[in-house]
Amino acid sequence: MRLERLVIRQLPGLRPGFTLECFGQGINLVTGPNASGKSSLIRALRYLIDDTCPPSAGAVDLGAVLWSDHET
Repeated sequence: MRLERLVIRQLPGLRPGFTLECFGQGINLVTGPNASGKSSLIRALRYLIDDTCPPSAGAVDLGAVLWSDHET
């Protein structure tokens, strides 16, 4: 499964929301200074793929496009 697009409209600790669409075919690295949203990005991905992981306090509004076996 490959992530094509990630949309974060609302996530506690992250304002404003944003959309990521430039993921490479292989491993993607996330870098940046402290408090730039790296951990929030990982939290968002976890909420999307793990339905047993309830969001922490606050409303969450996420979307994603995933590609698997030539199907979106």
